[in-house]
Amino acid sequence: MKKRFLALLLSLCMVTTLLAGVAFADTDSGTSSESESETTTEEASTETIELATFIENVKAANYNYDGNGITVQWSPSSACTDTRENHDCLFSDGSENHPADGNNPERAQDDNAQYWLFSGVTNVSISNVNFVYVPGDFTICKNSNYKGSFSGSTYVNAEFQLQNTGNVTFTGCTFDKVIVSPYGTGSSNTVDNTTTITNCTFKNVYNRYAIKDVYTVNLIVTGCTFENCGAGIYLEGTRTKGTITIKNNTFNDVDATNCASGKAGTRGLIQFSAKGNYSSATITITGNSSTAVEGHTTYVLRQLNPTVTTAMINEAYLRTKNTWDSGAAMYTVGDNATTTVPVASIATDGTTTTYTTIAAALEAATDGATITLTSNVTESITIASGKNVTLDLAGYTLTNTAGSDTITVDLGGTLTITDSSE
Repeated sequence: MKKRFLALLLSLCMVTTLLAGVAFADTDSGTSSESESETTTEEASTETIELATFIENVKAANYNYDGNGITVQWSPSSACTDTRENHDCLFSDGSENHPADGNNPERAQDDNAQYWLFSGVTNVSISNVNFVYVPGDFTICKNSNYKGSFSGSTYVNAEFQLQNTGNVTFTGCTFDKVIVSPYGTGSSNTVDNTTTITNCTFKNVYNRYAIKDVYTVNLIVTGCTFENCGAGIYLEGTRTKGTITIKNNTFNDVDATNCASGKAGTRGLIQFSAKGNYSSATITITGNSSTAVEGHTTYVLRQLNPTVTTAMINEAYLRTKNTWDSGAAMYTVGDNATTTVPVASIATDGTTTTYTTIAAALEAATDGATITLTSNVTESITIASGKNVTLDLAGYTLTNTAGSDTITVDLGGTLTITDSSE
């Protein structure tokens, strides 16, 4: 009887021990899960570093850098990079006292302190960094025509001239007085490269494009905001272009108040320069919006390139695929810009929209709309099937283009012609 009692007691102790082990295992497992959760949830950085440190950090990250909200704030420094003995140094205390420190610009151009970054690198990807440039006076002493002393009141922007040969990617960054220029190696580059800028904010760029000198074959700018900038996006370079996508961006006070005297309204939100071959490019400009600035007209496009045809981009496309402010003009008018004089208008709900061709007005016209001429025009037009519109000559004349009928009405189309001036 005593032996049975001892055996039963021992069994109970073993069960209790096992249950305790199970309880401890569950507790340990829960602690481990909580610890893993803590390590995977990283708080945004509140650290502020200078440009020189940022460049080193990007290099250390093998040019795929996530700043996790870090701020890069700096002012330009002065430097002597002229290694010639007995050169005419701009620093009276000697070049050895002014070495390059990474915050020194390579060139002063237009309104910009220009920084040449990432030469010799292929792809560069940067995300979640807040760039803030604080203008200041600086001196560049080098063996080139770029040497000199420059005032911070004149050179108020910093320009990142990105000299890597491959892709450029910026995601979730802010640029305050900082310009992004995906220059690469210029038109001599043979790499099929892409610049992708997503969910970024550009602000306070004086008198210049926020994204400029886009020499890459492809450009994708989506979900970005442009505020208080001299202009928006500038495509450049002599290469054959591929995919150009400018989508779901917001332009607030761009090419308006933060410009030099006489420059507002001359650059547009987007510019296609005269250089570059877009004949086989896919161009998408959709879902963008703008806000009006009192006393200024929003000019959407400065179109200087002969290979960008109206089959790729035209006024009706720009208007119907985007949400510009009601007074926006689709093309710039001014020196060295594409001059487009409105020839027709459509009034809807108290808002009058102008068009530079009757064809563009026809494409935008809703059923029963009245298109009113605003000048004499030479154009042959077609009223498509299902289109029902009124053309008000308003005292002006419509003349056919050589070799074509003035007006063609397709089967199922309806055109009524009036003249409100009579």
